[in-house]
Amino acid sequence: MLKKPLMIVLGCSVIVVAIAYFASYAYVVDKTPKTVMAQIEGRIAKVAGGFNACRHNRNYGPRFGTVARANPDSIVTSMSYDVSTGPVELSGFTWPDYWSLSVYQHNTDNIFVVNDRQLPSDTFHVIITPTGRKLNAPEGAIIVESPTATGIVLVRRFVVRQEDMPDALLNQDAMTCGMFTPSPDKA
Repeated sequence: MLKKPLMIVLGCSVIVVAIAYFASYAYVVDKTPKTVMAQIEGRIAKVAGGFNACRHNRNYGPRFGTVARANPDSIVTSMSYDVSTGPVELSGFTWPDYWSLSVYQHNTDNIFVVNDRQLPSDTFHVIITPTGRKLNAPEGAIIVESPTATGIVLVRRFVVRQEDMPDALLNQDAMTCGMFTPSPDKA
C-alpha cells in the first residue's frame, strides 16, 4: 500500500521540478538579454545626450587599468536608437582601413551588419524603422527594419596607426545620427 502513494508523490515531485526548471530557464533566456540591453541602451543614451544621438569613442589603443576591448585599435561610434516615434537615420563616410555598421535589437540579436567593402561608395545612409512601416526613403538608403522599438548601433573604424587618429575623429564628426525626416513626395 505504501508503494503506490510514494510513487505518486515521487512522480509529482519530478513534474514540479521539471516545470520549475523549464520556467526558470525560459525566464532567463527571455529576460536576461533584454535586461542587459536596457542597461547598455541607457548608458549609451546618457553619454550621447539621449536616444538617437551619436556617442563617439575618442580613445585609441589599449588603456592600462581598463576593461579589455575586443579590438583596441577600433574607434567606435555608438547610438541607442528608439523608433517608437518614427524612423532614425545615420549617414556619413566609411573609413578606408575598415569600417562596419551593426544594428542590435532590444533582445541583443544582431539584425543587420554592413562593412565598407559591401557598399557601392565611400558613403553610407542607413534608416532604421519599425518592422512593417512604409516610408518614403531617399534613393540608395539602406532600410533596416527593427522588430523592437529600441536597440543599439555600433559603427567601427579600424585605425592602423596613431597618426591616423585626427582623420578618424574628423570621420566621426562628419557622421550624423537622428530622427529621419522624409522629403516631400514629388508630384
